[in-house]
Amino acid sequence: MLIEAIQTLKSKLQKSLNNTDKRAKIQDGDFVAAILQAVARAKGNFTLGTLRLAVCKIVGTTIGRSSFNERLGTASLIDHIRLALETLLKSKSSHDNESEASQKIATKLGVKTIVGIDGSLVSLWDGLKDHFKGTFTTASVKLHFATNLVTGALSWFDLTSGATHDSQRFPRIAKGVLYIFDLGYWSLSLFSDIQNQGGYFLSRVKSNAKLKVSKVVSGCFGKSIIGADLLSFSIYEKKGNCIEFIATLSNSSTNMEVRVLGFWNKHQKKYHWYVTNLEAPKNLIRDLYRLRWQIELSFKSMKSTLNFDQIPTLSPNAVLSLCLIALCNYVMATLVRAEADKQQKKSHQKRVIPSIQRAAFVFRECADDLFSLIRIGSRITNLKIDRIMNAILPLLRSTFDPNFKQRQNTAERLYHA
Repeated sequence: MLIEAIQTLKSKLQKSLNNTDKRAKIQDGDFVAAILQAVARAKGNFTLGTLRLAVCKIVGTTIGRSSFNERLGTASLIDHIRLALETLLKSKSSHDNESEASQKIATKLGVKTIVGIDGSLVSLWDGLKDHFKGTFTTASVKLHFATNLVTGALSWFDLTSGATHDSQRFPRIAKGVLYIFDLGYWSLSLFSDIQNQGGYFLSRVKSNAKLKVSKVVSGCFGKSIIGADLLSFSIYEKKGNCIEFIATLSNSSTNMEVRVLGFWNKHQKKYHWYVTNLEAPKNLIRDLYRLRWQIELSFKSMKSTLNFDQIPTLSPNAVLSLCLIALCNYVMATLVRAEADKQQKKSHQKRVIPSIQRAAFVFRECADDLFSLIRIGSRITNLKIDRIMNAILPLLRSTFDPNFKQRQNTAERLYHA
């Protein structure tokens, strides 16, 4: 799976970018592969200078400072890296990156797949404020991101200025897909669109939402709650670990009937409310929303391990290139995760779900070997593949939590429910 994706990427880069400029010392395909590898392997705060030296070492050719900075800031490099990213996302290996655990959980819920959506900010130098206006900082870029919440596989992304609100960016709605998101996306019109197009949604309830109770599904309540605004109705004591209502969610122009579930929080002595149109057992709903945390772990992996938060430049084009590089390397990490899942099945070990954070670390450790296959001038031989896989296989075991027998993560609880 992992090697197949590498071979597909090499073929595409060789076909599309080889000999694009015969005068250049380094062809575009080699430069793309080298800078992907250099960013993946960089540790700590790096500068464009240290990035240039790493690229020079990888390609075995000296590149002047001005030439490197100019090449990094070209619009054509954005196109070339986007080509690499699209190739990885469209490769058969990426499409096959749907684990048995993901399929089983989705089938149990009656959906095609479970997608988490969120956005994450990265601060930029103040000089970029006219190109990337910030929200909490003078300048920042925001990655809007949708992933499979079990495998971490990227399904959609968008890059905007940091001032862009999450609700202004949302992937195309697909039939049968369950979308899980936080209150930044709260919108009755969005809920209605998802339901009308055959999809499903799950969200926390916004504190100012208008929810008129029409039916009590579970919980000991009198008739006084029927027709009442749920969030204005005083529930002073525990009525069960989980209570459920059918309610009408409304705004000035739209009404929509939804399922509302409240889960008792023993520490805060109150219910936490969730809204959905999914017809799944109520005991699964809270764990489903907790699964949304996986997208936060994906962002953390990109920032702490794959250097998404390292953008030491004042060039708007270079900012976009470095963001796309981080996304390419994240997709490679998800393929490492899928490869780990594939290998543990072969060994008939007890089923566990690999960690995206651990997979990102493993990818960084084996990036030199993997990217050595992509270089345009190198040949991919079975001997080279065997050597690389023998080096990677021991690392793949570390993508699994060594204490999985003592504790289960949310995805595993859903899998075994």
